[in-house]
Amino acid sequence: MRDSTQEEQLETLRSMGRSWVGLAAQGMFVVPALIVFYKAFTLREYGLIPIGAGLLLFAAVVFQGMPHIRRAIQGIDSDDRCEGTAQISIEESSETTYYKAIVTTPLRGRWVFHFQPQGWTPEEVVLPVECRFIDGVEWPVLVVAEPGLISPREVPKALMRET
Repeated sequence: MRDSTQEEQLETLRSMGRSWVGLAAQGMFVVPALIVFYKAFTLREYGLIPIGAGLLLFAAVVFQGMPHIRRAIQGIDSDDRCEGTAQISIEESSETTYYKAIVTTPLRGRWVFHFQPQGWTPEEVVLPVECRFIDGVEWPVLVVAEPGLISPREVPKALMRET
């Protein structure tokens, strides 16, 4: 399967903001959790409670990632930009692959965060990037590299600058 172009990746990210996918993703776990809780208490099948709690936990994980997606979408058209570098590292386990970026900008600091590539396959490399910022957020909400887009999955950690 081929990697998506940068324009295709930007359009995919934009469409995430226009669609009801985020709400549906949360509802996909919340509604069944409520049904499980209802059945657990009405049928006195209390063994179902951990299943409902697990579904609510998944909904919370989805909800936690949504603000970062919204910020990345805002970053697409942001004029607050600066050049920098992104050092990509990859950690593989038996079940999943974790991608980490250390983003360095001359004036805005160094940040480390995990990301999930959409439409491209990262390699361990240092890339020249354009970092995009939005008002009220001190870290780059979207990092644009030639092979693909990088956006934080969580609040990035600020790193000390190298001297």
